[in-house]
Amino acid sequence: MTMTTEAPQANVALDDALNKMVLEGRLLEAFDRYYDDAVEMQESGAPPTVGKVANRAREVALVENIGHFRARLLGSGASGDRSYSQWTIDLTFKNGDGVTLQQIAAREWRNGKVIRERFYVAAGSS
Repeated sequence: MTMTTEAPQANVALDDALNKMVLEGRLLEAFDRYYDDAVEMQESGAPPTVGKVANRAREVALVENIGHFRARLLGSGASGDRSYSQWTIDLTFKNGDGVTLQQIAAREWRNGKVIRERFYVAAGSS
């Protein structure tokens, strides 16, 4: 893929940095750094959650319940103001339950921040 303008190339670097933080398990730090105050996040077919405050509360609730987190980035790409990444995420919750998620994250970037993110998820017990 050839990038011809500066903004899309910057989005590739930002997306790579965000993905690296996810791989390191630095989910809340990544959220605080790369997500816009007006971000809309949506899980598969559920209605979107709007705003950084509401979405951060959801992220905190998830992180606080995770006992073990492992993510594998299977691939990623970007075009213009959009980026896509494919993941396998293994979660073990503090109550002992586990799940493996197969996930596609589709992000829209504006001014160096994620303004919209939609997750397409298939889950199975681990």
